[in-house]
Amino acid sequence: MAFPAPGVCGKAMRILGVDLAWGDRNPDGAAMIEMASDGVPMLSEVAELSGDDALLDWIRRRVRDGPAVVAIDGPIVCPNPAGARPVDRETHRLFGWAHAGCYPANSARCPRPSRVGRRLQALGFRADDRLEAPRQTAENAAGPLRRQIEVFPHPAMIALFRLPRILKYKKGPAAIRRAELARFQSLLQTELPRLEPPIMFGDSIRDLFRSDPACLVGSARKRREDLLDAIVCAVVGWHHWVNGGQESQVVGDRETGFIVVPRTRPV
Repeated sequence: MAFPAPGVCGKAMRILGVDLAWGDRNPDGAAMIEMASDGVPMLSEVAELSGDDALLDWIRRRVRDGPAVVAIDGPIVCPNPAGARPVDRETHRLFGWAHAGCYPANSARCPRPSRVGRRLQALGFRADDRLEAPRQTAENAAGPLRRQIEVFPHPAMIALFRLPRILKYKKGPAAIRRAELARFQSLLQTELPRLEPPIMFGDSIRDLFRSDPACLVGSARKRREDLLDAIVCAVVGWHHWVNGGQESQVVGDRETGFIVVPRTRPV
């Protein structure tokens, strides 16, 4: 497979995944995929961040003045004041068979994702699944390609890992949740290097994967869930970018909310 150009302005593309808390009390999970010195995509970092400022600062420091895609599990485009977005209902129609429909979102129930989306927009991250590079005009110099896209780990894992249903690591009996979280981590460890192109792991990620999540309880367990979800978000962003959007299904629309989902991998 031919890789897209590393980015515009000679800068390497970075993909940031964010498992975004809908409210202000819980922390966010974040992950980054970047090109290693040998040209191989590398899952290089995960982080736990608390609050809008910490999240935006983390993104700014990693992206600097280069191109990036920020893939966010959260309703960054959510103009409806009540009820559910059309995309929320559509996920149940498309992925309900795998229990992978998303929660209904509206601006009254979850104002934070839209707020974060607006702040990213101010940094040049357009909420848009399309990946064409900015064009230089007589009036404006072309800037780096920057996008923010909404993603949803559950249907993404169905497609990427060819699962018959979602992994039940968030709800249900404790023993099942522990086993499913361990399975989730194991799938990331074994399947990401098998993607096309493969995604390798930095040292801190290998250390994370050596730790058994089934032994975690309370906030430590929730933190692990958030970090693994953030990794999936980054992988979806990488998959979307490296394939030029051709291997993604875009559910919804840019006006009322959209979610980018990988197409199912061939066996």
